[in-house]
Amino acid sequence: FFFERTEIPFGADIYIEKRIPTEAGLAGGSADAAAVLFGLNRLFEAGLSEAELRKIGAKCGADVPFSLTGGTMLAEGIGDEFTKLSPLPDCWIVIAKPEIGMSTKASYQYYDEHGSETPEHGDASAIVSALESEDLRAVCEGFYNVLESAVPGGIISDIKDKCAACGALGSAMTGSGTAVFGIFDDEEKAVFCKNELEKQYPAVFIAR
Repeated sequence: FFFERTEIPFGADIYIEKRIPTEAGLAGGSADAAAVLFGLNRLFEAGLSEAELRKIGAKCGADVPFSLTGGTMLAEGIGDEFTKLSPLPDCWIVIAKPEIGMSTKASYQYYDEHGSETPEHGDASAIVSALESEDLRAVCEGFYNVLESAVPGGIISDIKDKCAACGALGSAMTGSGTAVFGIFDDEEKAVFCKNELEKQYPAVFIAR
């Protein structure tokens, strides 16, 4: 898509070392695509604007435009229309990825066929207001993901319950799954939760 747009008459060899788990809903593939577009634009001095890169990125995947933009955003449309929001207050984030994965296609197909156990889509405006007032607890109380029921076996609920038991202010499945994040305002609680989840799940991370 990049070379088609720029008509640059050569290519590039690209080596990717995956660090973000696949089929986790963490936009790992989209982040890779964004990095490639950003890198090619710089490497070949193509001079494409961020808006132009986002347009190319949207052809690669719905999460690529956000990965090119970053920051805290309200995403609308298919995830390519952004409104900049106040940043998330300082916190620690524990992410657990169970062995089972879920492709984006399979997750959305399940939702199309069965709907969701979540009756409403929540109140995004309440989360936006909580971000503006730097109220981390209120932000976390607004978390929801209508795709959680697509993952079989109650795994998502189990991870969320463990996060809550360790003191998470809120948790939810990430994207189309199957990773789950929990947000903490205390580092010790976050580290304890990471250690507890590692007893059962193969990939657990902590971020700030």
